[in-house]
Amino acid sequence: CIVALAAQTDFTFQGASLTENRKSDCVLVSERYGELREKYLNTQDPRDPRASPLFATFTDAPPVRFI
Repeated sequence: CIVALAAQTDFTFQGASLTENRKSDCVLVSERYGELREKYLNTQDPRDPRASPLFATFTDAPPVRFI
């Protein structure tokens, strides 16, 4: 199985969990989303599945556990 610790899976930062937990997330502070995206992606598309697995199609992948 895959174990993901505080995995960032959506560099568009549009997911409901990000907006709903914006005030309580102590790891990914919402004011720094743009900075994080710029440092990680530079000018690349945030919907590219290599950067944002949320947009990928996985076949024959093992189970995933988020911690």
